[in-house]
Amino acid sequence: MGRKYKQLSYLHRHTIEMMLKQGKTNRAIAKEIGVSPSTISREIKRNGSPIYGKYTAEQAQKRRDKKRENSNKKTIIENNPKIEKYIREKQKSGYSPEMIEKRGRMEKEAGLLKELPFIPCKETIYGYIYRSYKEKNDMEIIGCLKTRRKRRHKRILKKKQRGVIRDRVFIDQRPREVNERMRIGDWEIDTIEGKGHKGIIVSMVERMSRTLLLRYVPSKSANAVCQTIIDDLAPFRQIGLVQSITFDNGKEFAFHHTIAKKWNIPTFFTHPYSAWEKGTIERFNKDVRFYIPKKTPLTDNLVQQLPLIQETINTLPRKVLGYLSPYEYLFYVLSNQNYSLNLNHSLKNNLLHFQLESAK
Repeated sequence: MGRKYKQLSYLHRHTIEMMLKQGKTNRAIAKEIGVSPSTISREIKRNGSPIYGKYTAEQAQKRRDKKRENSNKKTIIENNPKIEKYIREKQKSGYSPEMIEKRGRMEKEAGLLKELPFIPCKETIYGYIYRSYKEKNDMEIIGCLKTRRKRRHKRILKKKQRGVIRDRVFIDQRPREVNERMRIGDWEIDTIEGKGHKGIIVSMVERMSRTLLLRYVPSKSANAVCQTIIDDLAPFRQIGLVQSITFDNGKEFAFHHTIAKKWNIPTFFTHPYSAWEKGTIERFNKDVRFYIPKKTPLTDNLVQQLPLIQETINTLPRKVLGYLSPYEYLFYVLSNQNYSLNLNHSLKNNLLHFQLESAK
């Protein structure tokens, strides 16, 4: 059974002061009072004089009382119900604490959110989230975090044996305009597996605008994945917005040369076991996993929700885009480069929506 915690009283502090003057050790003082030596060490460090390095019972008690008085004060978020409500609403919409801070301050500077006295910084928001979980066991607010984790976990690299894909060109040969996102139309593509390897989701991200496409494929065969990529990127290709594609070394991308030949574009591959080299798609897969956790079966109902998940992710403000959303940024680029918006899917409606919103 562990040692029972014991608060130090003024009498204990007086004993500490006297025994320190007698040259007694922390261990001897602890034995006299009936606490652990570390308790004495912490007490001297916390409540001793920071200037003179001396310990007096009277001053130590005053310091302790002052800290105790401040410890129960509510933080700025709990003291402002409107800010607390705003944070929780944005979290439920998929905003991270940093998105809440940056986007909120942008809107406040633009004359919006007048009902809020200020927008707290992301660290204050994180503190509020973890404090709510620790003190109130608030699982809902923790559940809104992308990882749903209480602490960070180290990533473990698990190597898998894969066949060699022919005609690969590795990512270190990718031109500068692709690496530095100097143009629109360079894509990264990956897959997300369902439970039991039954069905996959092909995720496609345009590197410059961070626009995400999600498509379900019942089979992981290279032919099925290749055809899905061609079908879904065709509207973008028609207006010149597919200029290169980067894959990892999954066997499902073995027919990359079919896409390259059909559209006369280069395809690139990360080095084996180096998924971090296509960090954009890995980052967005993490967002998708928030809605579709690992070991989730890809049921018909979930597949029907993919367009909604795609739209939700594409309408979140991104730090790298100056806190515009991918849809807003894509529309801005297309408008300024005079592209024809002849897109035969829901993307066009979303772009027009943001055009109308930005005109208000």
